[in-house]
Amino acid sequence: MYCLPNRPFEELNANHQEQTERLSFVVPGMIQEKRRNYDIVLAVFKNLFEKHGDKLALHILGKPVGSYGKKIIQQ
Repeated sequence: MYCLPNRPFEELNANHQEQTERLSFVVPGMIQEKRRNYDIVLAVFKNLFEKHGDKLALHILGKPVGSYGKKIIQQ
C-alpha cells in the first residue's frame, strides 16, 4: 500500500510491503457537496472501473451529509 504525500515520506522496508492485486483509492472526509465534488470522483472512477474494474477499489469514507451525501452513497 502506498500513501500519497500528505505527511513526511517514510521509507518502507521492502520485506514488509504487502502485495495485492487491487489498487485501493481512499477518499476521506465527510461526504458533503461544499467539501468535494463527488460527482466528478464517481464519473472518473466509473470510467476506470469499465477499463480496469477487477484491479481497482474505491473507498469513500466519512459520514454522508444531507441529500447530496445520501445520493453519493446510493451511487
